Amino acid sequence: MSEKEAGKKPAAPKSVAEFDWDKISDEELLNTRICDLPIAIPGTPVEGWIIEVKDELAAKGLRFSPSVYLGDEWFSPEGDPVVSIPFYLAHPRLIELEKRHVLEAEGETKEQFLKLLRHEMGHALAHAYDLVNERGYRKHFGDSAQDYPEAHHPRPYSRKFVRHLHGWYAQTHPDEDYAETFAVWLTPGLRWRKEYRGWGALDKLEYVDTLMRRIKDRKPKKRTGPRWRRISTIRMTIARLHQIKKREWAEDFPDFFDADLRRIFVETPESSRRQAAKFLRDHRPLLVSTISRWTGEKRFTIHDLVTRFAERSRKLRLYVPDNETLALTTTAACLTAMATHYFLTGKFKRLR
Repeated sequence: MSEKEAGKKPAAPKSVAEFDWDKISDEELLNTRICDLPIAIPGTPVEGWIIEVKDELAAKGLRFSPSVYLGDEWFSPEGDPVVSIPFYLAHPRLIELEKRHVLEAEGETKEQFLKLLRHEMGHALAHAYDLVNERGYRKHFGDSAQDYPEAHHPRPYSRKFVRHLHGWYAQTHPDEDYAETFAVWLTPGLRWRKEYRGWGALDKLEYVDTLMRRIKDRKPKKRTGPRWRRISTIRMTIARLHQIKKREWAEDFPDFFDADLRRIFVETPESSRRQAAKFLRDHRPLLVSTISRWTGEKRFTIHDLVTRFAERSRKLRLYVPDNETLALTTTAACLTAMATHYFLTGKFKRLR
């Protein structure tokens, strides 16, 4: 998206009758206010997926069924027993637009959606029943009142936490530790006692199992909430939301790539050799998807890192060596090491 596109005024609101998904251009869609989108959960694939998770709650004897609504992100508002899911999941055009501009649409597949919703349902139930004040909660998960860290530096091999969402998310905060443990406990067919045998996380799972049995016959202290940041209240355009996401995810990349690039590529141009910059751009989709998957880092961050590699390679006038397979493997290894180091320490690599 160009600065010119991002700075355009929002499109005039269209009535549902005027909104033609087959004819509206991407540019028009980007400059449409989110509150003007004619979208809803009923009739979409996610409607059935929501019902599926609610049936899982009922199968566990939990009769409380949190409201799920379209908002700007995945979350359960603090203190409210409701769940927001991203608005783009309500239409295929919006999913594709999200992927094209911020490189991923979190929750687009059924498997990913169910995982995320089970996690958020855990938060919603905690809010409904005030679980943080239940006996044993703080002992197993810690102080819910503590601040979220500015940077997440997980211990990948720790067995004190379950592994549900990518990025060792249970380790970010006591509330996320509980929600991730709940999600594992709720997942149908998952033999969590066997899966986590010998882990410290098993004590947390057993506690959640006991806690859910304790509350299932109780009435919740709070049944509903105001549905914070629901789409009808979001007056910014899709383009503006994408701009905000990119700014939040973008990193100040280091300017010490030169030595690494010269170890991967060569400075000797030959007729048979490709420019390193083009080589990196050609392989960028594969590098981004693979490295993001295995490091847990955002696709947008990896995309910018590969792009910076390509730009610097062009300035250094580097070329791909004769063994292109080795060059690609080495590039992937270098980028993965940088992304992993950043994920764990907040820096792409140690300064020499």
